Amino acid sequence: MRTGIRRRYTSHAVVDFGIVPVEALASGTPVIGVRDGYTQHQIDDGETGLLYDRGPDNLRDALDRFETDGVALSADDIAATAEKYGVEAFREGMRAAVEDALDSVRIDSGVERTDG
Repeated sequence: MRTGIRRRYTSHAVVDFGIVPVEALASGTPVIGVRDGYTQHQIDDGETGLLYDRGPDNLRDALDRFETDGVALSADDIAATAEKYGVEAFREGMRAAVEDALDSVRIDSGVERTDG
């Protein structure tokens, strides 16, 4: 492989959410990952990394494609894509989920509430 190429290859069992691809993206590193599980949603194929179907030949093709074409985004742009998994995004998502849950169980009594 050429020197200076930096990427993260991840191969694992199908998982609901993998932190390794997110950590790599947050550091601006393109990820080569399997096209299944949540990994396929974390990597934007050709932009932030490359996706491949399981199997050694498919992995080899993905590695060759990476060495030939790389990815479209810069390291800074790749790192920015990981922000959707950050603390603030999590906080906002949880807040919205709790508000939606509360709204779904509220009972309208028909009485207007006055504070004071």
